[in-house]
Amino acid sequence: MPETSRRLLRFEQFEFSPLELWLQRGDERTVLQPKVAQTLEILADRHGRLVTKEELFDLLWPAAIVNEEALTQLVRKLRKALGDDPHLPRFIETIPKRGYRFFPDVTVGSEPGGPRFESPRELAVNDIASVGTGAPETPPARVGARLPTRRWVLLTAAFAAVGAAALLAARLVRPSPTPALAIGRYSVRHLTFSSDWKKQDPCFSPDTRFVAYAANDPAEGQIDVFACPIGGNAVVRLTHTPAEEFFPQYSPSGDLVAFTRAAVGGHKDIWGVSPLGGDETLLVPDGAFGSWSPSGDEIAFVREEPGGAWRLVRRALASGAERSLCTVPATVSSLAWSPDGRTIAFADGRAMWRVDAGGGTPARVGAEARNIRALAWEPSSRSLLCDADWSGPSNIWRVDVEHGTAEPVTAATGAVFSPAVSRDGRSLVYVQEFKREQLFTAAADGSSPRALPLKATLRCVDVDPGGSLLAFTDDDPAVGPAASRVGLVPFSGQPMRYLAARQGSCPVFSPRGDVLAFVDTKGGRDGLWTLRLDEVQPRRVLVAEPAATLQRPAWSPDGKRLAVAAAGGREGSGLLLVEPGATAPQRLAAGDFGGTAWSPDGRWIAACGSSPRGSGLYLLDAGSRALRLISPKRSFAAAPLWAADSRSLLILVNERRRPTLVRLDLEGHELPGAVRFERPEVPGFWGIFDVQPLPGGSGWVFLLERYEADLFLLEANGTGPGSAAR
Repeated sequence: MPETSRRLLRFEQFEFSPLELWLQRGDERTVLQPKVAQTLEILADRHGRLVTKEELFDLLWPAAIVNEEALTQLVRKLRKALGDDPHLPRFIETIPKRGYRFFPDVTVGSEPGGPRFESPRELAVNDIASVGTGAPETPPARVGARLPTRRWVLLTAAFAAVGAAALLAARLVRPSPTPALAIGRYSVRHLTFSSDWKKQDPCFSPDTRFVAYAANDPAEGQIDVFACPIGGNAVVRLTHTPAEEFFPQYSPSGDLVAFTRAAVGGHKDIWGVSPLGGDETLLVPDGAFGSWSPSGDEIAFVREEPGGAWRLVRRALASGAERSLCTVPATVSSLAWSPDGRTIAFADGRAMWRVDAGGGTPARVGAEARNIRALAWEPSSRSLLCDADWSGPSNIWRVDVEHGTAEPVTAATGAVFSPAVSRDGRSLVYVQEFKREQLFTAAADGSSPRALPLKATLRCVDVDPGGSLLAFTDDDPAVGPAASRVGLVPFSGQPMRYLAARQGSCPVFSPRGDVLAFVDTKGGRDGLWTLRLDEVQPRRVLVAEPAATLQRPAWSPDGKRLAVAAAGGREGSGLLLVEPGATAPQRLAAGDFGGTAWSPDGRWIAACGSSPRGSGLYLLDAGSRALRLISPKRSFAAAPLWAADSRSLLILVNERRRPTLVRLDLEGHELPGAVRFERPEVPGFWGIFDVQPLPGGSGWVFLLERYEADLFLLEANGTGPGSAAR
């Protein structure tokens, strides 16, 4: 282990002094116990690789024999100091039975004997002030130092503009070749961790030290513009108005950030603000999606015209003179002026287009795709990076401007969008958006939610009648694209048992708990399968029509039949009755239904969905096959649940702040006795989407979805991982 000296370790938003044992985030400083600090130092010095338990024991207790619980307690205290969740770790990953891995990149600096920054804003002020100068970094301010005055900032920005302009001219005359970003040739770094803020439109400062982006403040709702340094998580807010502000773009000199402001009523203008925030300047009235020319003296933008068409325009900032380039028939989602100044590209959601910077007819770039939200030029001006979902979830693609060929740059988990490329082409920043599932238990009244120690990729769970096992669907992307597996796990979390190496989902225990029914896709067609838990091989009891999708099935109370909804087949959608051993299923009702529930007395089958009668909660008489809509026009988040007496149902209404199981009678009237779940205090809470009762009315198991959308930095190094997946 390196000698402990007055060095300072920095990772993510933290600074750590191994000598003085303090850990600091922003203005908050925590003094660690010596062994906890030593554990952090060991892990940080070996960041990115496995540190075995044996290695930790040798370094922490070289002359003593201790049990494993001592190490577990140290790691637990360290996680608490870092605010790390062991089930969804950001800092310390547990490698079962082997050791631990420290996730973040760590940089080492010298310690001046105290905290370096008065606040995150002061960090950003000192860093942003030197954007584009090419000079050494400004020494960090001491505690209590005055923030720079606005005049000093403007003078610094003026000198920065001169330096950046010279640098830009040199690069335009003599471009330097750089290796293209490609899968397997980069490393990925998590830049922001405010997972409940929806982010969009990132852009690099000219020297690649900062990223400006737009994000919604959940407490206020509107979108504002922010900036953060690449080396840390100190965020500066550049705008703060009731209007929506988005699509920030640094000027080539780095002394101004242009952004679009959409006022109440939808009117849009383009404004400019200092990289530090403060006074604003109106750059383009009645315009949106402003992109700077390489020289910085013009802005290209779009202006909405009567009738819904858009016009692409360029405006000289000194004189205000405008030149119309072309008309755009569809809504523009992004705009970019090429580094060589010759071409302007834009996206309309389905395709990318380019037009000569002097005007003309737009030409499409590449094939049509879905959800092209943003584009960015590579330094050569010969290719564009864009987000699109040509195959599966959105990723970043490189598209050759002349030939239209496309190749993926990222291969990430979840949707990846809004690419921004650095001036040298070696760095890419983007937004990665995905949902994570987490299982919780709660008391009978919905209180005291507690997370279960299970994987974050489990969904569609069912509780066995004995209350000791969970059946689950696992959508782990590491298994393969669009793959899912069915398995069983005790409530304790270990060990997990997968039924078979097949694509299964929607498992449901029989009333006796000895048979599991589930949906499986084999040969491109959905099927309904059953498996006795004392056997190995499952048995197929239904093959769906081609292109039909099967939903979660429901057992009859005697365990002899199954009701299942099918959608999308040639014969239409409907509710089917399946009896294992029968030659064909019976069609109970036509319609598009989701998960079903069979009443304990066997008389009724409840299902949410739609039919020619409308959408809502339906009730089917299992004997007469009469179908009636009992609760129309309501949006329910899960399959219904029956009360033990078969006289009422519980159905989940997913209100963001307080998800509620509403109790309805057989006529659809709301009854007393609703269950209101306490909102689990986890970042990125999105809602509850599946609820199952525990035996005997003792409580509930529910599936919580967490929404995450953060900025990631991709850097070319030739040795990085083969995927941008986190």
